[in-house]
Amino acid sequence: MYRSYRNERINDIKQALTRWMYFTCLSIESGAKVNVPRYTGSLARSIRSFVEFPVSTVAINQPYAKFVEGHPQATRRHFVSWRNNPSFERWARRKYGADTSRPGGLLVWGYATKFFSKAIATAKPKAMMALRNLKI
Repeated sequence: MYRSYRNERINDIKQALTRWMYFTCLSIESGAKVNVPRYTGSLARSIRSFVEFPVSTVAINQPYAKFVEGHPQATRRHFVSWRNNPSFERWARRKYGADTSRPGGLLVWGYATKFFSKAIATAKPKAMMALRNLKI
């Protein structure tokens, strides 16, 4: 009787590609955590990777991450009132010792650190070499 190894071969390929995707996601995640600017560390702690074949995702669960990354471009200089932003008020007190009891705010602008882009650029050559050496 003839036995087909096609399904076993497909499962082996899926398993190898899933393993490759997992290590590539971990490489991007760890690179982003190293490159991210730290003040409280919550941005670095919120970086997570998810792998479910055939899709993998590295995500950040902080709403201000796109401004730190500078996506699509760094923000222009603008005034932010701490009356409208309580979290910004706490940050200004902590970081600069600002007197937030009076009305006011700070002139701020976004600066692009490109921590995610750096992590992807670092992980890409490693991932391509691993893909070439993948035993399928």
